[in-house]
Amino acid sequence: MNINLLHIVALLFLTLVPLQGREREPWLDELDAELAKKAEYAERKEPGVGQRRGGLRAALDDRERYGVTRELYEEYQSYKYDSAYAYAQEMARLAAAADLPDARVEAGCATTFCLISAGLYKEAFDVMDALDVEGVSPQTLLEYYKMQVRLNYSARGYSQTAPYWDEYSRVGEEYSRKILEMVPEGSPTWWEYQANYLMESAQYEEGIAAFSRLLSDENLDYHQRAIFASSTGWLQHCLGRDDEAIKSLCESAIFDLKSPTKETTG
Repeated sequence: MNINLLHIVALLFLTLVPLQGREREPWLDELDAELAKKAEYAERKEPGVGQRRGGLRAALDDRERYGVTRELYEEYQSYKYDSAYAYAQEMARLAAAADLPDARVEAGCATTFCLISAGLYKEAFDVMDALDVEGVSPQTLLEYYKMQVRLNYSARGYSQTAPYWDEYSRVGEEYSRKILEMVPEGSPTWWEYQANYLMESAQYEEGIAAFSRLLSDENLDYHQRAIFASSTGWLQHCLGRDDEAIKSLCESAIFDLKSPTKETTG
């Protein structure tokens, strides 16, 4: 589920759900305050990006350049699409130049993330189909599985049409199960993909409970909290609990602003 889309839904809720006769909720005031600081949050990100660009200029070989380029991609992947895509393409070039199989797959997944964000699903599937995961590390294989989950469920949400809906659901579920079998049960990654699977398979109450468990982790960063809160809001909306959904979606928007996240975050 696209976080920015959910924020639009939240605004629609705010206009459609009557608030007259009710005390203004404190989280609405908090959202107003965070919106006023949007530019300030964005400015805080730039010094870190500048430092990494300096590291790129100082890199001694393609392996080192690849590492810094990957860090720059990670800075931009949920912040500015065009920059993230450019760094993902440079990752692919450097991975090929240094002949690094794991880096090739990593760069392909980075490119796929950008293509999904732009709604270019055919191109995203083409990139994933071309990746060779034979012999890569377990961590790289896990990232490949994660991107397959993201791609297939995103494409399903876009298509909304049989027989594609069923096929995307089948493949998304297949890779979700691969992840759940690969990581330790009860770990943060396990809970994340368990919660996502429950959401995608319309197990709403169970999904809310799983995302609530995730959100109770004090070590989550703002970006993770934005995603989990938005998913919670969507599930609450599916159950007709729109007051709760508005609160969750506003909380997601607040975390999103603090990240900051300017582009689609999936």
